[in-house]
Amino acid sequence: LAVAAKNHLGPGSQVVIRDITEFLYSYSNALHLAFHSAQHSAGAAAGTTNNISNATAANPTDGVALATARDYEDEEAEDMGLSASLMSSSLAMPKRGSRNRLADDPVSATVISMACCAALPKLHFATPQDLAKLSGSVAVAWTMLPSLQVDVLGPLASALAQALCYRIQDFNLQDLSLTASAFTKINRLEDHVADLLATKINECLPKFADKDLSLLLWASSRAGW
Repeated sequence: LAVAAKNHLGPGSQVVIRDITEFLYSYSNALHLAFHSAQHSAGAAAGTTNNISNATAANPTDGVALATARDYEDEEAEDMGLSASLMSSSLAMPKRGSRNRLADDPVSATVISMACCAALPKLHFATPQDLAKLSGSVAVAWTMLPSLQVDVLGPLASALAQALCYRIQDFNLQDLSLTASAFTKINRLEDHVADLLATKINECLPKFADKDLSLLLWASSRAGW
C-alpha cells in the first residue's frame, strides 16, 4: 500500500489535504502498532506478561493511554482514529534496542517524506482537525523515523505551528489538547506559539473533558512545555 501511495504523492500531486492527512495518520498508527508489536514479542520471549498493571508500572503514561482509549469507545470512528493517532504521538517512546520492522523498511521513510512534502503547500486548505491529525502524525514519525527530523518533519512541524497561530480560535477542545500533546512530544514550538496555545487552553480549561485534561496534564509535566 505504501508503494502504491508513492504513485499519488509525487511532485504536482493532486491529492487533497484531507486524503494526505488520513494517509499520514493511518501510516503513523501502523508505525506505532508495529513498534508495540515488537515490544510485545520481545516481552513474550523474555517471559514477561503483558497486562495493564505491568504496562502502567513500566510507563505510567500508558495508563493514561488505556483510560483515554476506553473514553473514546462510544465516539465516532473518525474521532477514535484522531485519538489513537495523537495518543500514539504523545506516548510512543521507543526503548533502546527495540526494533520496528515497518520503520526499518526504507519505503516508510520514502512515503512519509513524500506525504509531508505534498501536505506542505496545501495546509491553508486544512481544517483544525486536519492540523491536529497532522501534528500527531509528525510526532509519531519524529520518534520512529529520526532520520527525517531535520529535512522533512521539521519544516512541516514549523508550518503546522504557523497554521496553529492563524487557526487556533477555530480549534475545538479535543483539537487543542491533542495538538498540545503532539507538540510536546516534538518539543519544538517557538515561545510565542507555545504562549498562544497555553493562553487558549487556560481560557477553556473548565470546559475540557477528563480525557483531554489527562493529555494536558501529561503535556504540562514535560520539559519545554
